[in-house]
Amino acid sequence: MSKQRGKQQFTGQAAFQYTSVCCGKPAKKDPCSRSKEDRKENKFSECGLGHWHCSQCEKNCKVRRTKVQKEADNVPQTMA
Repeated sequence: MSKQRGKQQFTGQAAFQYTSVCCGKPAKKDPCSRSKEDRKENKFSECGLGHWHCSQCEKNCKVRRTKVQKEADNVPQTMA
C-alpha cells in the first residue's frame, strides 16, 4: 500500500500580480458559482474559474499581468 499524504498547501507568494485595465486596481477571479448538485444534474464534468473582476468597480474587466519582484531582489547588496 502507498502512504497517505496530506494535501500540500501553497505557502509562497504569488508569482504574478493581475491589475485591471479599467481602473488600474488589483483584479480578482471568483470561483465557479454552481453547486456540486447542479454540476452533476447538468453533467458538467468540470467548472471553470470564472471571469476577472475589478476590485474597485466590480465589473468584468481585462487584466494586465506583471511579475512580482521578490523581497530578496529589492535588498541592496553590501560589500564586506
